[in-house]
Amino acid sequence: MVLSHEYFNADMIWKCLLAFVSFSAVASAIYIFNDFFDLALDRKHLTKRNRPFASGALSIPFGLGSMMMLLATGVGAG
Repeated sequence: MVLSHEYFNADMIWKCLLAFVSFSAVASAIYIFNDFFDLALDRKHLTKRNRPFASGALSIPFGLGSMMMLLATGVGAG
């Protein structure tokens, strides 16, 4: 958008916003997936055991549902 000098093009602004939301949602889903992947090690770590999934503050089913919704949102928006 910046390099094409389309600063005030509403369609271009919408596409950039959609790309940002899509990227952020997929990145967040991958972050949750990584938390599940490292769960056993995080539970034994001095500071990482306080993370939401490792400590049990957030349930695994909640995390799976959130991950799937974020992934669907990101892929669907993109």
